[in-house]
Amino acid sequence: MEGNYIDANGVRTHYIDRGKGPVVLLMHGASVAVDSWCTWRFTIEALASQFRVVAFDQTGFGRSDMPKDGRYVNRVDRCAHAFAFLDAMKIDRAFLVGHSEGGFMAAYMAIQRPGLASGVVIVTSGATAPKLGGDRDREWFAASKAAYDYAGGVDTEDDFIRTNSSLAMSGDPEAEAILRDCYRRGRAAGQIEMFRHLPESETSFEGYIQTQERHVHPHLARSRHPSC
Repeated sequence: MEGNYIDANGVRTHYIDRGKGPVVLLMHGASVAVDSWCTWRFTIEALASQFRVVAFDQTGFGRSDMPKDGRYVNRVDRCAHAFAFLDAMKIDRAFLVGHSEGGFMAAYMAIQRPGLASGVVIVTSGATAPKLGGDRDREWFAASKAAYDYAGGVDTEDDFIRTNSSLAMSGDPEAEAILRDCYRRGRAAGQIEMFRHLPESETSFEGYIQTQERHVHPHLARSRHPSC
């Protein structure tokens, strides 16, 4: 990984910038020890032959600054940092691609700045999706609560590796090395403790889904961006 840093409205922001052509902005999701490289390393290499691919660590993640007060910055407020990063990079047009909460950010940013988005791609849509209705929501919320147990499995580095679902599926030694590095950085920066003290709005899935219902769903009917 060869990255750089830029000041985005007072946040020292780490980013990767590869290739030439139309800009593709890649935004990672939100979890312990997540950053742009561990999320997008294969995607960056695949797209860089045809596009300028830019991936950045959001505030509170990866190699970018933690919030000064140590509190979690939610996905709506992280868009302010994303806009500041784009402004600092002098990028005014891009395909917005996001994974999980990054997908919410892509949709929300396209709504806030319609001229910015060449298109929107959402990878894993839970942070953007509507309710399903009835028992299906209860099943989804229960499964999500089990999957996103930020307090469990992070006491030690080996616990984190043992309980990491993506690593369990791939068994990739390179991925394990990257995740171990991310965990150590998150531990040193205080990110893991930040996730232990998430506000209820981030841990109650009934409340969590209200964010997309308020900030995204009412605006979709007038969106004209190519999306998938």
